[in-house]
Amino acid sequence: MLKKIILSAIVVIGFSATGAMAKNNTHMMTLVKKQETLSHSIVNAYTKHDRSSALASLKILISGQNKLKSQINNPEISNLLVYLSLCLKDLEEIVKKPYASQNVQKVADLSASLSEGNHYIIASL
Repeated sequence: MLKKIILSAIVVIGFSATGAMAKNNTHMMTLVKKQETLSHSIVNAYTKHDRSSALASLKILISGQNKLKSQINNPEISNLLVYLSLCLKDLEEIVKKPYASQNVQKVADLSASLSEGNHYIIASL
C-alpha cells in the first residue's frame, strides 16, 4: 500500500513538472512571436517618420529580449540572443537619430535580422 502511495506521488509530481514546463514553453513562444511582430512594427513606424512609436516598440523589444535571455538555457539560442542584442543596439542608435532616408535600409535590414532570429527561436522551441 505504501508503495502505491509513493508511486502515485511520484507520478503526480512528474505530471506537475511537465505541465509547468509546457506552460513556460507556451509563454516563451508567445513572447518570441511578439518579438517578431515588434521587429516589423519598428520598420513600419520608422518609414512613416514616427520615431516615438519606433522607440516605444524598440523598448518593448529590448525588454522581451532580456526576458528571453534569462529564461533560455540552450547555448545555441543564447549565442543567437547575443547577436540579436547587438542588432537591437545598432537599431536603437539609428532610430534615436532624426529620420534619414539612407537609414531606412539599415533599419529594414536590422529588423529582418531580428525577425529571422526570432523565427529560428520559435522553430527551436
